Amino acid sequence: AASDLASDGGWRINLGGRVRSTPQLVTPSGDTRTYIYMGGGDARVYKIDASSGGVAAVSPTMPGAFTGSPSFDPDSSMLFIGAADKTMYRFLASDLTVGNSSSVADAVQGSAFTRFDGGMTIFGTPDSNGKLYFKDTNNFSDPVTAVDTGGPIEASPWVTGRGSANSGYDVYVGNTNGVLLRINGAGGAPTWRTDTAGLLGTVGPIRSLPVPDVGLSPTYVYFGSDDGGIYQVKVADGKRDTTKNWPVFVEGQVRAVILRYSGADRLYATSTDGKVYCFSIP
Repeated sequence: AASDLASDGGWRINLGGRVRSTPQLVTPSGDTRTYIYMGGGDARVYKIDASSGGVAAVSPTMPGAFTGSPSFDPDSSMLFIGAADKTMYRFLASDLTVGNSSSVADAVQGSAFTRFDGGMTIFGTPDSNGKLYFKDTNNFSDPVTAVDTGGPIEASPWVTGRGSANSGYDVYVGNTNGVLLRINGAGGAPTWRTDTAGLLGTVGPIRSLPVPDVGLSPTYVYFGSDDGGIYQVKVADGKRDTTKNWPVFVEGQVRAVILRYSGADRLYATSTDGKVYCFSIP
């Protein structure tokens, strides 16, 4: 009950309907307080004081509901969030004023990923070609670059540095046709895709965020599939490492995997069988 929350220092806020957006904890540029940012069930974005529960700002009502979590530029002054009205929106983090928006081919179901240098915001859509969009973060009104992945994208992409902080970026993204791709962080043709002959091959639909292992030069990338598999492929070429014991299979569809980055020696996965799994990474 609300009274019980209050007595324990907690709070509860009505967000206007079913909430599909994942909250993000952020301390914006020039502010000392931490806020929760998320899309509400009423097609508005909320900025909530994480300590008091006070609503610090609310965006105007948008034409479509928000489903993914917000992504932020490096100094947390701008946030980006996709909506069901086939639009990626940009808001000022301070007061949730709407900035430029970008229309795309289909509803944005996953979360965007803003490159660590702030130069590009990257997100996918579940249209039949599975477009992965690359949008200039600083010039959001500029034309968008799109790469076809060959199947609907329902999960978020992952972006990582390549070799050193100044040598570029790579994007990893899966689609519901069961294909994982590695794509240059500025857009362009895939470096590899796992359904290419001699690589991993096609697996079940991929609706989990792909996760590379630790460091600026990752060796492997891990992802889950609706076939119950948790897969490991080599960053260099998209192939399985036959000296390792991956994939492993659980009793349900795998929609989320995370790594413990302190040593990258544990992988955790959740499944539609109602269980959470922990695996040792040799």
